[in-house]
Amino acid sequence: MRHYHHLSIEERERLLEYKSKGYSQGQIATKMKRSKSTISRELSRNEAKYSPSKAQKRYCEKRKNSVRRKRLETHPELRD
Repeated sequence: MRHYHHLSIEERERLLEYKSKGYSQGQIATKMKRSKSTISRELSRNEAKYSPSKAQKRYCEKRKNSVRRKRLETHPELRD
């Protein structure tokens, strides 16, 4: 089983290039050696006009906020 790897900024830029050339999502997925669903999700979650830099920024923000907080940070009564 292959593990999922997030798209890099370079891959996002290639995605924009292929999209602007009029390639279908299936063709883009084949060229990038990615799942068609990965390409579909990337395009659908990042607005109608796709921007690689905005997509990368959103990914980094979501990644930063997804870190599980320590109990002592979120419950000061436990710390005391």
